[in-house]
Amino acid sequence: MGLLPDLLTVQDQCLLDATDHLELADDPIALTDVLNTLDPAHPRDVTCKVVLPLTGPLL
Repeated sequence: MGLLPDLLTVQDQCLLDATDHLELADDPIALTDVLNTLDPAHPRDVTCKVVLPLTGPLL
């Protein structure tokens, strides 16, 4: 990563994830991306899960 952060989209990483702007802070892929950016020495795998707009991840 250079001076500018890498631009990531949730849907490019998992087509099953239809999260919207309202629930992005609770999205499992977005949270994994944040953790991987903050701690690149210990990357976590991105797990593809079904996430519906307005309702969030299906369990």
